[in-house]
Amino acid sequence: MMNIDMIIVRTRSVYLLAFQIGDTFYYLRNQRPDLDWIVVAVDSEVLYKKDCIFCETNAGSSEMFNQSLDGRRGTQAMLKLFNDIEGKPTRSELNLSPAFTTDPQAEVLVLGNIEHKYILGYACNSNSDKN
Repeated sequence: MMNIDMIIVRTRSVYLLAFQIGDTFYYLRNQRPDLDWIVVAVDSEVLYKKDCIFCETNAGSSEMFNQSLDGRRGTQAMLKLFNDIEGKPTRSELNLSPAFTTDPQAEVLVLGNIEHKYILGYACNSNSDKN
């Protein structure tokens, strides 16, 4: 089984960085083998050098929708991705790696472009896609 730590999805001028989605990505790839895909490794500097919106849970959820964008920017907002969640098992009870967000659906939206200097590598589903 694949273990993907982060995936990026680009829609217009927003990049979505999602964590811990290996199982979901594996499932979707197998459901739609006709689709082309690419996984891009991005330098973590993007998280503090670019304009980012940090979402402790799914960015499309009503919980995130009701929070201001400004309240989801900056170091404190990024650190919230790793806080215990009230009413849920603690990070220690879940035995989470310090590198994993507490909610597996946590996301980071990167506004604007991610320049080439931040791209560390990529993987495609076929050799012809590399060109």
